[in-house]
Amino acid sequence: ASQLTQREREIVRLLTLGLSNQEMANHLSVSRNTVRAHLQAASTKLGVTGRTRVIARSRELGLY
Repeated sequence: ASQLTQREREIVRLLTLGLSNQEMANHLSVSRNTVRAHLQAASTKLGVTGRTRVIARSRELGLY
């Protein structure tokens, strides 16, 4: 998880707060596609699939 980029960590943090992709995009002033790309990259690096598993894995690792 330490290999997550700063932006990926920010996206995961916002995900744990319950924000939708569109809400994250608005908050970060990026496109929804950019949010999806960061979520996919974070998911791959965390070795999980799906939003719920990303949240669970990030909590297991003590990220949030």
